[in-house]
Amino acid sequence: MALSSTEKQKRYRENLKKKGLYETAKAKHANAMKTFRENLTGAVRVKYLVTHAGSQKRYIRKKYLNSSSSPTVKTVAKATKKVKKSLPKDPAKKQLVIKAIAESAGLLPKQTYPHVTRTLSSTTKNAIIHYYEHDDISYQMAGKRDTVVVKEVGGGKKTYQKRVLLYSLREVHQMFLQDNPGLDVSRSMFAQLRPKYVVVKSMMAHRVCLCIYHQNVILLIESLSKFINGTACSNLQAFTAALVCDESNEQCMSSNCNYCSDNFKLHIENKIINENINLKWYQWSNDRGHAEKIEQEGTVKECVQLLSTKVVQYLNHAFIKRKQSNFFEQMKNNSDDTSIVVQVDYAENFSIEEQDAIQSAHWTTKTISIFTAHASCGSLKFSFALPSNNITHDKYCINTCLDYIINELKQYLPNLKTIMFFSDGASSQFKQRFLFRNLSILSINHNLNLSWSYFATSHGKGVVDAIGGTSKRVVYQEIMTKKQCKNAEVAIGASVQKLKQVFDNTKSVRDTRKIHHITVIRKDVIHCRLYSQSARFWTVNF
Repeated sequence: MALSSTEKQKRYRENLKKKGLYETAKAKHANAMKTFRENLTGAVRVKYLVTHAGSQKRYIRKKYLNSSSSPTVKTVAKATKKVKKSLPKDPAKKQLVIKAIAESAGLLPKQTYPHVTRTLSSTTKNAIIHYYEHDDISYQMAGKRDTVVVKEVGGGKKTYQKRVLLYSLREVHQMFLQDNPGLDVSRSMFAQLRPKYVVVKSMMAHRVCLCIYHQNVILLIESLSKFINGTACSNLQAFTAALVCDESNEQCMSSNCNYCSDNFKLHIENKIINENINLKWYQWSNDRGHAEKIEQEGTVKECVQLLSTKVVQYLNHAFIKRKQSNFFEQMKNNSDDTSIVVQVDYAENFSIEEQDAIQSAHWTTKTISIFTAHASCGSLKFSFALPSNNITHDKYCINTCLDYIINELKQYLPNLKTIMFFSDGASSQFKQRFLFRNLSILSINHNLNLSWSYFATSHGKGVVDAIGGTSKRVVYQEIMTKKQCKNAEVAIGASVQKLKQVFDNTKSVRDTRKIHHITVIRKDVIHCRLYSQSARFWTVNF
């Protein structure tokens, strides 16, 4: 019977040993293999190494499986000593490791642990969803095309107006945990519960109506982030936290605190890597009503100096913005059938078009204004959209709309005693002496306690913007089906006749731009505050 290759090699080695040439042949073969391995390159070398490693593993496995010798006491002692050195120092952890080794070796039966999945309560989930909808967390899109269709749980579909997050998901999650210290929610779960109609900034192709105070500071710290040591310029939240010792303290945020007055120098100016490096940055400029984003160039030192000039105004603006937003949410949560919150605003004027219109009709399109309002009364909500051919947005049109809304609310809520109005600070519409005085007149005429709070500049987005966008979208859809929308008649003449003489004799109010809250005391007497919860106020007599 012919011998196999293995048997031939075995006989060949035995013959070499008999002749005393085995060691010489072994050394010669080792040198030949060494030269062979050194000359290997590329894929051939990789293939050889893989094959050799497999052969070594098979050899070692075979060697130990065939070994019938029992370990000696000395061998066991050495192995035990090595294992003890590798064990953790903590006794409890040491026991767990030894127990796990014993279970893997089959000395102890393996324990089975029930799979526990932590689930959030419906209350926590609703709190997260509601937090995403806060006006200081996300702002409401107002366009008729700014919509998202969401599938409901029951299988139906519902159209929502888009909301855009003002911060990143990481920042919103941190803010949620700070505002709700009793809740423990992971960032992944927090992001998973984000409503479909609340979108992140990166998903929006075109973002408008942002705050000039925030944007100018953001543009500067983005340019400086690579040239300042530390995290002070990494994002807007870190920048604000580095400047003050307490973001909720009025003295700190108004730059009147002795403890944090030098924080800008400590965390920004003293952390400059090289102040002579040239860089470019952008700034928004608003010259005579024309806004423009201007590119500027200079050294790091000049950029830091420009940033320092904006700190006082930015901190005060950020403080007012947070205070007013928190007060608005607080008042909405505390509202009932006797005390309600009403947010008002003008939507962007709407052009009444027609389907299949002739070419010349494009240049004669009629435009209407839409006064929107949203009233919160506990769980009850009331929405108003008042269209008008009057597109001046003047004090007479506002009075007519307010008078109509108050009368409607009094019919729905017979026990109504207090109305707190909220709006943006548009000086041509709401933040003006004529509305201040007219509010005192409305308070007497309707026998109600009236007050008016203003959001910080460019931070007045809310449900009213969604009402305006929804109204336009519904009308536009009807127009696309060839239905006609001729005009929107609202009687303004009566307000002009009644209030013209009153407004002509209304005196100016000092610091109107700084006012963010007014309360009617009696007819022609109001109290003014810098923000709604401020203890300081001044009285204005018309």
